[in-house]
Amino acid sequence: MYQRSIPANLSLDDIAGLIADEEAGGSQFADNQIRLFKQSGKPGAMRNVASFEVLDDAIPKRPTLIEKGDPPPAGLALQWTGNLLVKGTSTVVGLYR
Repeated sequence: MYQRSIPANLSLDDIAGLIADEEAGGSQFADNQIRLFKQSGKPGAMRNVASFEVLDDAIPKRPTLIEKGDPPPAGLALQWTGNLLVKGTSTVVGLYR
């Protein structure tokens, strides 16, 4: 398992695209944590830190992200739910495939 930072100012569609790009290398999104990164002499910044599992020669289907409360996409199954920073705001989302 490894981690990648996802910018906090992106839309759900942009985040789904970044996850898909990362997964194209043979990994799969597993989880996200919102963390405060402190910088020397500057205020800290909140960031998404996504965890990915390495797969054996497989590329997952592009994820679809929706906000909690929105209707689930037809024909897709929920694989993860949790918090992501979306456009700078902590948002509960579901990842479907």
